[in-house]
Amino acid sequence: MPDWLLHDRTLLWLAAAAYGLACVWRLPELRKAQAVSSLGPLACLAVGFAAQTFGLYLRGLKTGGCPIGNVFEVIQFVGWTAMAIVLVVGPAFRLSLLGFFTAGFAFLVSFASLLIPALDPEKAARLKLPPLVELHAATALFSYGFFAVLALCSAMWLVEEFGLKHRRLNRVYSLLPPLVETDRMNRRLLLAGFTTLTLSYALITARFLQAPDSVAPLKIAFSWAVWLAYAGIILAYLTNRLLARRFAWA
Repeated sequence: MPDWLLHDRTLLWLAAAAYGLACVWRLPELRKAQAVSSLGPLACLAVGFAAQTFGLYLRGLKTGGCPIGNVFEVIQFVGWTAMAIVLVVGPAFRLSLLGFFTAGFAFLVSFASLLIPALDPEKAARLKLPPLVELHAATALFSYGFFAVLALCSAMWLVEEFGLKHRRLNRVYSLLPPLVETDRMNRRLLLAGFTTLTLSYALITARFLQAPDSVAPLKIAFSWAVWLAYAGIILAYLTNRLLARRFAWA
């Protein structure tokens, strides 16, 4: 294998290109509302995910830790987690278009981060984190991947609900999964993301109690505001106060 192909940024460029190709492959399906062979797009997603995984792995070896030391790596990691989630749960729920939208999301964030060198300065001091803090950060970013896919899946639900309400039942609407199936996916993604985020906060609580000055008060306030917001959505759903359309919007 040539040395240039083993460079982490080369692999991340390859991943972005594969995600973009998967989206382009799906465009005729969206324009004509006719299902096309899923083998090609799925192969592109698999190649892109493998390239991004190996690229982040090489970046981790080079930096000596989880590749979340700067903005570039954080963006790449969130895109990777979103694709990992969809590749695992998407086929199980037959949400083929969820893969299309998530591939578009992964392509946009990956391509944009690669185009901006300032996000990944080679000579800048990297953020060195203790193992527990690094695990906390990685777990939090994985929860953001769940929430990103949740937002895309909720958008799918709202688009289909709008089509049914206004009797637009042709073209792209015919390719969307049933509303009940999408709603079920939304609930599971919300619970998975919230559980992962809660685990992330639990991992860092002991360190924060030992050294409260190590974290900025504004960051603590914002983090717990996010946690409370998702906890409120779950509570409202369980008490039947937030269902269907309002749940998707939330």
